[in-house]
Amino acid sequence: GYNITFFINLFLNFFTAFFLLLKKRPNMIITTGSYTVLPYILLSKVFRIKTIYILTFARINSQSKADLIFYKLSDEFVIQWEEQIKNYPKAKLLKGGIY
Repeated sequence: GYNITFFINLFLNFFTAFFLLLKKRPNMIITTGSYTVLPYILLSKVFRIKTIYILTFARINSQSKADLIFYKLSDEFVIQWEEQIKNYPKAKLLKGGIY
């Protein structure tokens, strides 16, 4: 489970993300993510910023809860292993070690 510190940090990160995206106005967010990037992905929808999520090179045969969330929310979901196609059928496969 998650402790209270996780939710406090997520809440604070949401406000940090909001003001950073408002100030910088990027055209795109590219991430290998974790839950720390969740506020950026959610806010990218509000600000209409394209998001690209790159699944870590280390994850070959398994899925994480965060990956499933980002698979649904990201504009592009990139995998680096053919084995992941079964888990993420709409993903783009890019070989070569993007990390």
